[in-house]
Amino acid sequence: MKEDDPEALTMLLRHIYDLPVVPDFTSGVQWRTWLNIRVAADKYLVPRLEKMADEKYRDAALACTDADEIFDVLDTIWTEMSHDRSLVAFAGAIRRNNLGKLLKNARFREHLDRGGKEALWEQLDELAFAADLGENRIALCGDHKRVVFKSTNELRSGYKHTCTLCNRNAYNTSRHVELEVAWIPKHVVKDQKA
Repeated sequence: MKEDDPEALTMLLRHIYDLPVVPDFTSGVQWRTWLNIRVAADKYLVPRLEKMADEKYRDAALACTDADEIFDVLDTIWTEMSHDRSLVAFAGAIRRNNLGKLLKNARFREHLDRGGKEALWEQLDELAFAADLGENRIALCGDHKRVVFKSTNELRSGYKHTCTLCNRNAYNTSRHVELEVAWIPKHVVKDQKA
């Protein structure tokens, strides 16, 4: 127990005794506190608390807007939680969604540099793919996204989008997203329209 975070152990005990789990965030950042609680709950086999802490951790991590803080979230997953597939996938999504900020961040650049040529080429391949897309951006309805969906990008709220395949219209609101953006080859669109 000496290696465990004291705040996380306190929250673990509060949960076990059916007391409210309300961490003190004055001593640290929210995402880190929730991650520590998640780790302690996993270690001491308290699945309900682990699930709750995981949800709170993800919400707090997604709320980060500063490039250094985003990199801290990623680096913590890469170094401390690399065994957890769901968090590694979560880190990948955070990285992709904040790539513009991260590419301007000195620490992220150092991370890419430490990864050697392979990491740099992988990043360049991802950027080259996005640069080559040009005018191939289309919106898909729920029916068609199951057939041709390749990757998601968050749509801007309040904009009208039309499914390129069936011309179905929808508005994206903060509560419901009927259409999602995908990058797909032109031949797939032609095949689906036929």
